[in-house]
Amino acid sequence: GLVAGAISMGAGEFVSVSSQRDSEKSLVSRHRHHVTTVHDDSDFDELVSIYIAKGISKKTARAMVTELENNQKLNIEIFKELGVDPDDLVNPWQATIASATSFTFGASIPLLAAYLSPITLIMPITFGAVLASLILTGTISARIGKANRTRASLRIILWGVGAMIITYVIGLIFHTI
Repeated sequence: GLVAGAISMGAGEFVSVSSQRDSEKSLVSRHRHHVTTVHDDSDFDELVSIYIAKGISKKTARAMVTELENNQKLNIEIFKELGVDPDDLVNPWQATIASATSFTFGASIPLLAAYLSPITLIMPITFGAVLASLILTGTISARIGKANRTRASLRIILWGVGAMIITYVIGLIFHTI
């Protein structure tokens, strides 16, 4: 179950992030085509106004935009309009490894707890181990992503406990528990 779950999570993440990357590439490609075929001074003025809004004088902003190479200027426009950095698209392999690793790590704690628990206490001990695993996973992911640890832990706990409850209820309905 642990290996199958890790592979499943990794595969799902790969498909999801690959789809996102394909969408980003498509958006960038369409925007590049649009800009190179329908380019006018409004793009130049728009970039200048962005710098002016950031407190740079109009003269300096115009000089900055003029100095940008076409590709660099295009990348700035793409990022401004689409929120995508053409030089830093999402990496599906990185997401796959992270997802499979976090699943393996997160699932190992409850599995070990269930294996070592007396049969009469297996449910509460496993539930506690799952909570501990969720908290640890949320904290580690928040730390790696430099996000709010409390918010990340609460989010993963709510979704994890929700999934456990739903799974438990389904097990009761189908008499598998």
